[in-house]
Amino acid sequence: MHNKSSSFLVASLAVSCFLIATAVEVCGETIFVADSAGGNGIWQWTHAASGSGSANVYDGGPTEVGDGTARGPNNTIMVFGASDSTMLGSFGARASASGRSRILSENNRSLRFRVNFNVGYNPSLQSGGDNPGGEAEGELLSVIEFRMPANQISWSYQLNFQNTFPLPFAGTAEILVENVTQSAVVLELDSEIVPGILTDLQGNSGDMIRVTSMMSGSGSMGPGSPRNYGVILDMIFSVPEPGTFLILLPSLFLCARKRRARSR
Repeated sequence: MHNKSSSFLVASLAVSCFLIATAVEVCGETIFVADSAGGNGIWQWTHAASGSGSANVYDGGPTEVGDGTARGPNNTIMVFGASDSTMLGSFGARASASGRSRILSENNRSLRFRVNFNVGYNPSLQSGGDNPGGEAEGELLSVIEFRMPANQISWSYQLNFQNTFPLPFAGTAEILVENVTQSAVVLELDSEIVPGILTDLQGNSGDMIRVTSMMSGSGSMGPGSPRNYGVILDMIFSVPEPGTFLILLPSLFLCARKRRARSR
């Protein structure tokens, strides 16, 4: 059996989000209007993520390692992976650790992202295939920030744990959603949320929202059946079709009501 000793460090991430905006006064009130010509459209998002891992099948070979990083307003994806196999093909056994943080889509209607992580061991399922056992471990940190384009936006989220029992592979996931502008914690998650939740996120136009995801896992096993630990976070934020007129429409409607009230 091949023994190893390894440690993992996810580097500290300093993230910043720059906002280009226009202040418009309507009926004596200042309304924030995002300038879609700057940054990343109305969401003004930025993405910073880092991950690392190692994997080893017990065939006497070396441990395989892998890492990945992403940072900035134009980096939509961070991927890392470490995989060790006894051989290529269906007769090989494999241990692996992998993760991904990704902006799936961003437009004037919605912002969607996913963060996922997995560690495990998978023997060959072929008769006479390799099954020596193995081990893997890894960590992932993702920080996604964006600016609220309206005082209220729709928000859906789901946290899905994918475990095979018994649990030679296990881990943790901690999700923190903050309104940085208002110094408020909006949501904390460390357990499964399936099916997902659909709700509203309230604040002020221009508030910075930060979603921090911390995931880790490890395990080892001898010969046996496939065993894995995984976690997937999905979040979608959405607003009505944007545009200056639509953003200002509620204020304009209120202004018209005030005028009618004064005329009576």
